[in-house]
Amino acid sequence: MRLVSLSTIAFTCLWIGCATPNMETGSAEPDTSNDMVGDPELVLLRGVGGNLVSCELGREGKDHASLFCNRPDAGEWERFQLYHMKGGKVALKAANGLFVSSDFENGKVLVANRGEVGEWELFTLEDQGSDHVAIKAWDGYYVSADLSKEGAQKGILVGDRVKPEEWELFRIEKIEPAAE
Repeated sequence: MRLVSLSTIAFTCLWIGCATPNMETGSAEPDTSNDMVGDPELVLLRGVGGNLVSCELGREGKDHASLFCNRPDAGEWERFQLYHMKGGKVALKAANGLFVSSDFENGKVLVANRGEVGEWELFTLEDQGSDHVAIKAWDGYYVSADLSKEGAQKGILVGDRVKPEEWELFRIEKIEPAAE
């Protein structure tokens, strides 16, 4: 597997007007899957301390499919499909085949539990230089790998920060198929 930095991609900060979130599903209507631009890219998200973001499929209860920045090595749970959307937004699909959401009803924890892309599943990538991006959630807050949490919650991704600092910086690494 060969990793390639995506820092050369121009990331825009456009706000698009989506529909009001459906409070029962946490998704916005209408479905924006037709707003995808091109094919998704297979990527890794590397955060603070060089750790990889993982969709924790082995956890039970409310933490099932939550995203954590706590893995030193890439496995299946650390791979995401990055979808470029119209209007400069992106959506992420995790290893469980579901889209990542900044779940307003669960403390803005990032969790991969949505079958469709709605407003809560859209993110903006803001170039921060040095091959890093800040990930802005649907409501204008930044995604953070929260290292202030204790124990099993350490490194959980939450979309609740006002400005990007160290815990809010990520590197997106494109995974290309091995040369044959």
